[in-house]
Amino acid sequence: MITYRNLNLAALLLTVAYDSISPVVAAEDGAAPVELDAPAPIDADAPKTTPGGDDISTVVDANSDSGTAETTTEATASETNQPEAGAPETADDAAAATTANDDKAIDNKPADDKAPATPSERFDKMYNNMAATHPQEAKKLKKEYHANQDKSAVLAKWSKTAIESQDMLDAVEELFAIYQVIKNIDGEVAADFEKKVEDEKDPRTMLEYAHQLLLKTLKDRKSQIEMAKAELESVSVILQYVDGEKAQQIADIERTAEDPRAQISEAYDLLEKTLEEAHKDVGLKPLQ
Repeated sequence: MITYRNLNLAALLLTVAYDSISPVVAAEDGAAPVELDAPAPIDADAPKTTPGGDDISTVVDANSDSGTAETTTEATASETNQPEAGAPETADDAAAATTANDDKAIDNKPADDKAPATPSERFDKMYNNMAATHPQEAKKLKKEYHANQDKSAVLAKWSKTAIESQDMLDAVEELFAIYQVIKNIDGEVAADFEKKVEDEKDPRTMLEYAHQLLLKTLKDRKSQIEMAKAELESVSVILQYVDGEKAQQIADIERTAEDPRAQISEAYDLLEKTLEEAHKDVGLKPLQ
């Protein structure tokens, strides 16, 4: 009797145990139905994500590797700590940059900032100028310069004469430029002007006369050009009654020639020839 009861109790325990483990076995065998709308199981080890935030580079995907997040953070920090382009990183770099800029500024100084001429250079220029304008004084300067120990004192003594000599040479240069302009306009006037300059001891006294002569020559030239244009226009008007093509030819010369004075003779020759041909065509006697 006792044995039978023990067997029944053991069977009951086996039945209860089988009912508790049967769902697990069925799931492993694929026999249990799967609910499609059931929530996915939660991974307890996955990091929680925080929506929003100011820095998007710090938001890490739940499925991403933690090493990627660390790399992104380190790269952002590295970019933030880099110095600005062109800015010196240290005090030594700043000092080096300043020195380089100072050296560049020195190299870019204008050529006029040269060292003052030495006494020897000043003497050479002074003597050459005076030899051209004051030959006797130039000899005295040379003798005193080589005999005296104080070279600067000798140069200072002759400075007034040297300034006068330089002014005279400047005047000669200006007179020569005026002569070149007048020569291109009127060779006869230029020759007379040249002779007067050569006869004058102090060329500075000729500057006012030279300026007046230049203005007069320019006005005469302008007047001559206007007269030449008027003559060409008159020839063109006459030819219009005889030969329109030749009349247009003269009109083109009057309009485009830089110096119509050179075309006057040619225009009169053309007019004479055209009139003679016209008279011959109508039976008139040749022009006398």
